[in-house]
Amino acid sequence: MANANISVGGQQNLNLEPAILEGADAHQNTTLGNSKNQIAESATTESAQISKRTTLETKAPVDLPLSAAAHPDPPSLLPLSPPLSPERNARAAMSSTRLFIASLGNPAPYQSSRHSAGHVLLRALQSHLQLPALKKSKPYANGLVSMGADVGRPEYTLWQSPSYMNVSGKDLLKAYKQFIAESRSFGGDFGLPGLVVLHDEMETAPGQLRPRNGNLSAKGHNGIKSVQQSLQSAGLMAKLTEPGAGGKFIKVGIGIGRPAGGSREKDVVSAYVLGNFTGSEHANLVGSTSNLVTILEDARMSMSN
Repeated sequence: MANANISVGGQQNLNLEPAILEGADAHQNTTLGNSKNQIAESATTESAQISKRTTLETKAPVDLPLSAAAHPDPPSLLPLSPPLSPERNARAAMSSTRLFIASLGNPAPYQSSRHSAGHVLLRALQSHLQLPALKKSKPYANGLVSMGADVGRPEYTLWQSPSYMNVSGKDLLKAYKQFIAESRSFGGDFGLPGLVVLHDEMETAPGQLRPRNGNLSAKGHNGIKSVQQSLQSAGLMAKLTEPGAGGKFIKVGIGIGRPAGGSREKDVVSAYVLGNFTGSEHANLVGSTSNLVTILEDARMSMSN
């Protein structure tokens, strides 16, 4: 894992660069340069590619109302989701597919920023489902893990990436392989576990979740690019997305919107993505948790078909 502080011109500064670097060696890169500009260029590149995209989504966006309540952190216990219909509940119960739900973002002090929307929603999901607290695990690439199996919910395992956004792939691959090994140790034929990746998305309005097949274009998102490349190099991408696999790799874009006025200026974009959510934005994001649960249950049923 990259050091939190490095020396630049004789002074100590936060290491932001891994968030905008790519490649396996980027984990060890501790040369800053112009961090704010590089982060802004990364975000600008992502948004420019996204603006040209065709509609590839597998589902329509989920629109959520803004909440007047503001939470600096998720409450200790959020309301459970509305019950599924009898038919969907029965199908979900019969599904043997286990989900490895991974969030992408940046470590402290940016783990609660807009760029780390995946981490924020993952923590809200853990509370919402009343799963064990997220704890650091060396076998899981030093990421934070919540094992649903510990409380009789083996279908859900949550993992928060410990690495910087743009080099997320290596650690995610290690953690996912560990989960595959542990899933097989339970016995029975569960098949390849499903992989769900939560990430921020500037071109989607706050309060919207966009699930897509994991092998579709990263649309300029360097964190997703890193994950796709790592899965590809390990030979897992084809297995997760081959016909008959039920689409066992999905990514869920979490809308964070753009700065006021839709600015694309580097400094403005950089400050925006590295800034924390406002109270209403945070409440809106946490409020999307029940919609995420629906997406996850639909994914499990689809993967079992």
